Amino acid sequence: MKYCGINKKSLEHAVKAIKNGRPIAKVGHPPIISGEKEKQFLEEVTIESRSGTSLTLRKARDLKKKTVTLKTVYAFTKRHPELKSSLPKQVDINRLAASCQKVLKPWYTELQVLHNENKYPEELIFNIDESSLRIPTSTRGVVVHPADEQAGFKKTAERKPNTTFVAGEAADGFSLPSIVLWPSATLPKELTTQLTLSLDIWPYTNGWMDKTAFKKYALIVLLPAIIDRIKRIQKESHRCLLLLDSHSSRADPTIWRQFKEAEIDVVTFIPHASYILQPLGKGVFAVLKSELSNNYSSPSSTSSSSKRTAVADVLPQALHTAFTPSVIKKAFTNS
Repeated sequence: MKYCGINKKSLEHAVKAIKNGRPIAKVGHPPIISGEKEKQFLEEVTIESRSGTSLTLRKARDLKKKTVTLKTVYAFTKRHPELKSSLPKQVDINRLAASCQKVLKPWYTELQVLHNENKYPEELIFNIDESSLRIPTSTRGVVVHPADEQAGFKKTAERKPNTTFVAGEAADGFSLPSIVLWPSATLPKELTTQLTLSLDIWPYTNGWMDKTAFKKYALIVLLPAIIDRIKRIQKESHRCLLLLDSHSSRADPTIWRQFKEAEIDVVTFIPHASYILQPLGKGVFAVLKSELSNNYSSPSSTSSSSKRTAVADVLPQALHTAFTPSVIKKAFTNS
């Protein structure tokens, strides 16, 4: 027998709970965690999640010494709007150590001093970086945390990119020419059609950035593009600021002598903190990878050429969306 979609046993549980002054769940069963236990558990969850760790549902259950099930903990979080479940961010231990004001504030202070001295126009503040060009995969592992806080972090192993996308931008929303380092001796025919119209693709051995590839990019693509930008904007002050990470490929003084002669000041980010400080990483690349992931259709064929074609089909529009002036400006603001 059922009443309003609730079976008789559930209704009896609900009546008994109300008589005893206990809250009831949607199906009529009294919550296992209630009263003072509920308040105490909520405090424990809040404190644990704000400690910087990832409080998974299983860890939350262990706070109660395994006296409740994962289902009970999940129901508990759904009953409290001040808690929510999110996927954790992934960060290695070095990044975590660099994510504090003690490390970051001196860098920002020095950058401000440099800017006060040279009054860089926003049209001449640049950031360059590279990113792996792959279709992102989803990450499993829900964590529980207060709704007004961000999710915790989870350590992850470093993965080597197989294809590298190199890009640059200016603080006013302007995009510098982009290139792709493709890991092969010759360029596959799938990439010589529409993709080459919007990108300069370089066949390059292992496909990731090294000293040789960076020197070629810096002197053949980047420096001429910045000099051309200086000539076009015709500002009274034409001194430039170039922000980039301290990857080992940058360690060639012959490159930076030429930049110095062109009155381009080069500042590197704090090691392991570029994911916080770098504009390209704070927005543009995130939008690019999101667009690739959302619009990529896995081909029926498992051949490499089919996968390359599928990527080439969605990449031009993803680039157009990611490198719009509004996205670039927001990325600089966030960083």
